[in-house]
Amino acid sequence: MRSYDKIIIPGLLLGLFLSIFQNYIWMFLVVITLAFIFYQCDKKYLYFFILLFFLTLTNTINAELRQILQIVGFCILFYFFIKENGFNFDKYPRIPKSVMLFFLILYCAFALSIVFSNYKNIGYEQIIRTTIFFLLIYFIYSALFYGIKIELYLNIILIASLIYSIYIMYNFGESGFNLIQVELNQVYRTGKDYIHPNALTNLIVMSSLLLIPFMFDTNNKKLIILYLILCLIALIISNSREAFVCYLGGVIFIFFKQNKKILKWIITSVMLFLLMVYIEPFAIIFQVYFRLEKVLSGRNEIISTVMQVIQKHFFVGVGPGGTKYELYKNLPYMFGSPQERLINMHMNQLEFGHAHNFYLFLFSDMGLLGLFTSIILPVIFFRNCLSALKIYQNKNSRVSLLIIGITASGIAIFVRGMFEWSNILSYGTITIDLPFWILFVIISYLNKRGNIELGKILFV
Repeated sequence: MRSYDKIIIPGLLLGLFLSIFQNYIWMFLVVITLAFIFYQCDKKYLYFFILLFFLTLTNTINAELRQILQIVGFCILFYFFIKENGFNFDKYPRIPKSVMLFFLILYCAFALSIVFSNYKNIGYEQIIRTTIFFLLIYFIYSALFYGIKIELYLNIILIASLIYSIYIMYNFGESGFNLIQVELNQVYRTGKDYIHPNALTNLIVMSSLLLIPFMFDTNNKKLIILYLILCLIALIISNSREAFVCYLGGVIFIFFKQNKKILKWIITSVMLFLLMVYIEPFAIIFQVYFRLEKVLSGRNEIISTVMQVIQKHFFVGVGPGGTKYELYKNLPYMFGSPQERLINMHMNQLEFGHAHNFYLFLFSDMGLLGLFTSIILPVIFFRNCLSALKIYQNKNSRVSLLIIGITASGIAIFVRGMFEWSNILSYGTITIDLPFWILFVIISYLNKRGNIELGKILFV
């Protein structure tokens, strides 16, 4: 009997329980189908499908199915972890000390803020969600020590990004290939989205920056260029200003490390492009496309309100997930005003992350220690990237290229953190946070091992 048989019966029982609980028998049939597929797959394909589902199956497809797959997927990863390590803690892969330091600071921030919070139950919920998420990340990290390759994780990110890029282009076609109509319909900005546009473009930027360095070390440049063109078209259609800024920041870093001549050409091209915005009709096109008339409109009002909350809860914050419930108590605008209606709409769209800024998001929720947590995370991430680059730069050119790509992706993610709250530490929101933490897992593993050979990544 194959070892996977041991997870089929528990999986079916779990599916049966959830299908009865949700009163949807079809969910039980879905779980049976998935269990049969998993039964036929090798372990690496199980990891591939589970993590790909985590990234691409969102609430708007089906919230109940997503919940089931996340629970079943988590249980399967836990099963493999226990199968390899048992309950012998000495066998468990060690987490890097710098990452442990981050966890210590984060949970101290959790504990301190929740002690003084008026929203303790909400805070406990966010702590539990975050803890479960980090357990999932640890299972992903541990799998690298018993047979799973980092190429598998990279392929998942690249394929998920390609799926989203195709989806964006499909919706563009559905709108009659009209960018203005896409913007008017707000195809990607409503609660009925396939995925939030900021998370979507973040993944596309990340995958592009991971691939660009390999253009210097592969014969398949045409395929890489084709992939990058598809991603760029998707970014243009999605009309995300932050995505372009972060993408440019990552590209500048890559070519600074790899080819300074091309970097000079890129900077010159950007400057010429910016000069063109003063020439008609380019100025009008640029202004309309990038919505320059409302760069700060809306966001400025939201941040002003959050800053009022921070001033009153400066040291320990409101508590994890509690900022939403303090916005109206500190609203600097009159009821019924356009600003108040905007804040109300923003509150109804999000459960947390109202600051539109990752650093202010943790600051308002967990005070000064939360702000310190948001700052120490990129410091630890880039420190690990530089350490890995020193280890591999004279050993393995392909791994060095990967590290450059991961570093560029980190630059894009943390720069974007100044404009958006998500994609880094969103209290365990798997779909939007998982890509970044997969990169963190890879860079931590590379530092831990020190002698990894990088195999084929899709067509690279």
